Amino acid sequence: MARLRLNLTISLERAISVYMSKHCWALNHKIASQFSTAFYPLMLSNTKRAEILYKAQEIRSIRNDISEIFFNDMLKVQDMTKYEAFNYFTTIFTGRLSSHYLKKAIEDVWKSYHLRFDAIKKKIEFEKIVDLKPVFYRRKTKCHNAGDLKFIERHTKRTELTKVLTWLARYGNNDTVTWIESVLPKTDEHKRKFYNTILRIVYKCGFDRLMRLALSRRQSVYAEYEKRGRIVFESLTFSGRSRITRPIVCERRNANGKFSYFIEISWDWHDKGYRGNSKNTMCIPFKYNKAYHRNLKRYCNGRDTAYTMVVRNNGIHIVLTRDGYRYKNDEAITEQNTVGIDVNSKHNMFALNNGELIPNDTDLIADLEKTLLTVDAKQMSYNSRFTKDKEHTAFKISYKDKARITAISIKLNESNKRVIASLCRQFANRGIKHIAMENLDGFQGSSLYSTDTNGFNLGRLHLRTSLSSLKDEFEHIAPRYGLSVSLVQPEYTSKMCSHCGCIDDRNRQTQEEFKCIECGHTENADIHSAKNIKLRLTSTVLRGHLLEKARDDGYRNFTPKNLSRRQVREFLEKCHCIGLFKQSVENHNKPAISGFK
Repeated sequence: MARLRLNLTISLERAISVYMSKHCWALNHKIASQFSTAFYPLMLSNTKRAEILYKAQEIRSIRNDISEIFFNDMLKVQDMTKYEAFNYFTTIFTGRLSSHYLKKAIEDVWKSYHLRFDAIKKKIEFEKIVDLKPVFYRRKTKCHNAGDLKFIERHTKRTELTKVLTWLARYGNNDTVTWIESVLPKTDEHKRKFYNTILRIVYKCGFDRLMRLALSRRQSVYAEYEKRGRIVFESLTFSGRSRITRPIVCERRNANGKFSYFIEISWDWHDKGYRGNSKNTMCIPFKYNKAYHRNLKRYCNGRDTAYTMVVRNNGIHIVLTRDGYRYKNDEAITEQNTVGIDVNSKHNMFALNNGELIPNDTDLIADLEKTLLTVDAKQMSYNSRFTKDKEHTAFKISYKDKARITAISIKLNESNKRVIASLCRQFANRGIKHIAMENLDGFQGSSLYSTDTNGFNLGRLHLRTSLSSLKDEFEHIAPRYGLSVSLVQPEYTSKMCSHCGCIDDRNRQTQEEFKCIECGHTENADIHSAKNIKLRLTSTVLRGHLLEKARDDGYRNFTPKNLSRRQVREFLEKCHCIGLFKQSVENHNKPAISGFK
């Protein structure tokens, strides 16, 4: 019996060690992070719903009032810090809203306008034009012939004069020289050097002349944003902090109650006639799912817990955050532990560099296409009843059709998540540590004009199923399996030959096949794109010039550098000239993974 116990103990220790080595490899590489979870109300009363909607509308009104103040004097508040904004606006709106709601509303407006101020500062910058390079059309199009002027590229650089003009355009006024001379002895060495440069340029070129140029640029840029008007806040979602001493998530305290779990937050009731059992709190029952919410104590941080009340039309739910850890991958990037993935829309969902194709959920895709085509037919029938001369209301999708489209889209997204989780699990079991994908941020699916056999525009599929955000799902799921996700530029991954490096539009004459016009290499176009994506991460030369180390190592290792399409092409053509791709083709074609089903 003792020997059996000893054998069982040794077997258990071995099993634990094997599991830790496979799945908990990153426990020593964890970084602090936060996780969000949604809590959906269960049979929320009309009184509480009205209270939440009233509070949301009040906060939205104050956001728009603060936005009006920011817009009316953008030049004055462009350098206002967040804490200066708190001190300035708190005295104005104190009586209208509680301090924790008001503070968050001020922060929301301040962040929105600082994005606008950053754009203004960027447009105000002066640069010296070094070279103008014309770019011509290489092929005949509907509106242009080969050889017609397409656009002119500007090559610029910054000089001392342009830096001074930029500074004057941002901060200059008639008393600038006097102010600089007064603060010059009190500043540090770095600022003193820059101020001396300003004075030298001003004395050389004349203050009035420089200030006239700077003010002209400033007025034209600010006039452009004044035409756009103030930033309007339309969302009813708001954030706050619960100030009660009890945990924000709690089980029922009344044994005879109908609901088992509540979210209890501090609340200033607008309807004084109804306050429930407590004067300063609101209890919201919610649906508890053990597999999703897990242990509720994870969300109870005691007093002063932050929450977000998401209000969309008549739907309301609460989002709570909890502290936790994410894991980062420090494994070196090699040919064997890296996989390239290309996201597609027409024939499959993913293409892997080893030749595997991961299909879409064809039944759901067909159902979505059928529903959208039915809606299109209804719209055409509706429009055919009216002539252009008659006034009529625009066609509106029925509630039933809209609900069906939304339901199918949700099912597709859930199906995609399951496929991604299965892929990550298989990658981890085969020793893969790095995933390379295209950075499709800002990609507009509606710009795709490719259609399937039913005449359905695939750009609509991109928009409905959020295919351009599948990389975000990889970034969320992959770290759980010890994988890191790196992003590369999407430019020329489908038109560049991985064997010789030739870049030409004629290489990809069809959606399905890639055929290089220089070396004759032929391959499935999607698989070939996945190989190019992987090569940009595994090649030291390409990675060093096109990518940079990411800040958030918990999600990915590398991100694309801020390069224009022209700069990417120029560097790839240089690599083509020196034969970089011919040297890498042998290692690049070695399969890193196989056997996906």
